[in-house]
Amino acid sequence: MKKRWYHVTAVLAAAAIFSGMNGFGREACLAKETVPAGTEGVGAQAAAEPLMYGIGSTSKVVTAAAVMRLADEGKLDLKKTLITYIPEFEMADERYRRITPEMLLDHSSGLPGSTLNNAMLLGDSDTENHDMLLARLKKQRLKSDPGDIQVYCNDGFTLAEILVERVTGLSFTEYIDRGFSENLGLTQFKTPQSGNLSGRLAKIR
Repeated sequence: MKKRWYHVTAVLAAAAIFSGMNGFGREACLAKETVPAGTEGVGAQAAAEPLMYGIGSTSKVVTAAAVMRLADEGKLDLKKTLITYIPEFEMADERYRRITPEMLLDHSSGLPGSTLNNAMLLGDSDTENHDMLLARLKKQRLKSDPGDIQVYCNDGFTLAEILVERVTGLSFTEYIDRGFSENLGLTQFKTPQSGNLSGRLAKIR
């Protein structure tokens, strides 16, 4: 049977083409070859260390690809409750027990939206937003019934990253590296979990 994630992987590869995209996303960044200032167009000049550009919400394609691949491999069920895989996930609203992985991907979970504490890739590679999300969600309530309406939700995709980690036993970045980057030749695809990138991040102008 043809796997659905093959198609998503093709989209992921296409997203990599936009490596020069300068965004504020926390989730991932791509490198773009550059040359020292003032030497553009001089072929004899060796390329400098590649700059890293945040790709913003384009990185949601990566998260969706990871979740869909695990689903196709039978390692998770998109329609099972999220607490099946993340038992420590709690909210101050009993309806959270009905949220499924599928709802995270189609923005219908009912989660409040975006917890933006240190979410922007502004010269650092901080992972606080990912690391503290579950603790912050414990104090929050849903804004709608799970599956009822679709409203763009960044926290849903950060939660999907955590889902990938719980199912695989790997960090989100380790799974992406092994499952996608190596196969697609994305040698300069990084996330804040990749380590200190501050010296390579392109300046925000």
